[in-house]
Amino acid sequence: MILYTSRIEEEVRQKVSLDPKDDLDQSLWKDAVIIGIPKPGKPRDLPASYRPISLLSSLGKLYEKILKSRLSDHLFKKGLIIDEQFGFRPQHSCPQQALRLVEYISEGFKRKHKTVAVFFDVAKAFDRVWHAGLIHKLYTLEVPDRLVLIIHKYISNRHFAFRHEHTISSKKILRAGVPQGSTLSPLLYSAYTNDIPRPKTGVQLALFADDTTLFLRSDSLNHIIPRLQRAINELTQWFQLWRIEVNSEKSAAIYFDFSNIKRTLAVPYNALRISNAPIPWQHNYKYLGITLDKHLHFRDHIQRVRKLAIFYMSRLSGMIGRKSKMSLLNKRTLYTMCIRPVMTYACPVLLTPPRLHSRPSAAASYEAPPENHFLRRPRNALSDPPDDLTAESDLSPSQSMLASPCVEAPTQRSTEPVPPLPASTDTWRELPCAAALCKCLVPNGPAIRALKN
Repeated sequence: MILYTSRIEEEVRQKVSLDPKDDLDQSLWKDAVIIGIPKPGKPRDLPASYRPISLLSSLGKLYEKILKSRLSDHLFKKGLIIDEQFGFRPQHSCPQQALRLVEYISEGFKRKHKTVAVFFDVAKAFDRVWHAGLIHKLYTLEVPDRLVLIIHKYISNRHFAFRHEHTISSKKILRAGVPQGSTLSPLLYSAYTNDIPRPKTGVQLALFADDTTLFLRSDSLNHIIPRLQRAINELTQWFQLWRIEVNSEKSAAIYFDFSNIKRTLAVPYNALRISNAPIPWQHNYKYLGITLDKHLHFRDHIQRVRKLAIFYMSRLSGMIGRKSKMSLLNKRTLYTMCIRPVMTYACPVLLTPPRLHSRPSAAASYEAPPENHFLRRPRNALSDPPDDLTAESDLSPSQSMLASPCVEAPTQRSTEPVPPLPASTDTWRELPCAAALCKCLVPNGPAIRALKN
C-alpha cells in the first residue's frame, strides 16, 4: 500500500510540475478565516465543542462556480459519476436516496425477508481528502489537463487563521482536504470517491456525498451477515488505501424485521466489524434527516419533527401570532419558509407502506372512514373519486396545490365571515404525518377544523 501511494504521488508530481504561465494569481483567494460555532450541550472550554466555519473570499467563490460548471459539464454529461451517488448532482436529492432504501426494505417486508443496513460515519471527510489521490482520480476520469492543473493549484498551498471575537491567530498551512464551504468541494469529493468498490454479491450501496450505506435483505440472517461482512472488508480496505477514516463507534447497523414482536436487543449477536472493531447495533438511526426504526413505523421521526416544528413556532410566535400586526402575506411567507418545510420534508418516504405482509389487502382496497373520523387516508386527487369532504371544494388540482393553509381571510377586505378551507386544498394536508403535527401544534386552529368532517 505504501508503494502504491508513493507511485501515485510521484505520478501526480510529474504531471503538475509545470504550471501554465497565464494562470490568475490565486494567492489572495486561498486564505480562509475560521470561526467556531459552539455545539449545543457541549462544554465551552474544549476545542472539540466548536464547529469550525470557514469564511472564504467572495472573488474566490465566483472563481469556484466557474470551475464547478466546467467540471460538472465533463462529469455529468458523460455520465462518469456512478449511479449510487445521489449527492450534489442534478435531479437527485436526500429524500430520493432515503426512499430507495425504504422501498428496498418494504419490498423485503412483503416477502417476509429481513434487511440489515450498515451506516458508516466518515470522520472529517472533506478535511482529509488526499490531494495527490484527488488529482490522480481526476486524470483517471479524463478531465482536461488544463482544468486539472487549475484545480490542483487552487487546492494547494491554502492557509487558514482562526478568529475568536476580535483576536486572529497566525496563518497555518493546509496540507490536505478541499475548501470548506466551497461550492466546488462536494463535486471534488464525489470524484474522489467515484471508484468506491460496488459489491457484486447482491449487497446494495447508497452514497450521498460522504454518507455511505451498505444494505442487504434475505430470509435469514445467516445468509445476510457473511455477504455483508465481505462487502465491509472490501470497503474498509478501500478506505485505508485512500486515507479515508471511518469512525466505528459512530457507525451503526440496523436489523429491519417485519415481525411485530418486541425485542429488547437490537440484534441477537454482534457479528459485523470494521477493522476488528464491532459495529454497534441500533434500534433507530437518523439517515439523511429521517429517523429510521427497525419496523419503519417512523414514530421517532414524527416525534422529533413535531418538537422541531413547535420550537420554530415558539420562536416565530411574536411575528405570526394573532397579536402581531404583520400582514397575512408576510405571515404566510414565514410559515412556508420556516415551518412547513420541517413538517413536509421527505413525506414520500413516510408514505411508503412497510407492513403490507400482515394485511396484503389493506392498501389494495379502501373503505371510507367514519364521518367523524379525524385522520383520513391520503387521497390521490387525480385517480380517487370525490368524497363528501372533497366535493365541497370547487378548486382544480393545480389551484389546490397553490392554496395556503395559513390564509384565514380573503385578499380583499370584507366584513363577511370567512369559511374554513376544505381539507383537499393542500397536498400536505392529505399526509397523515402533517395532519398529526397540525393536531399537536394548533388544536383548535382553522387547519384542524378543515380536516374534520
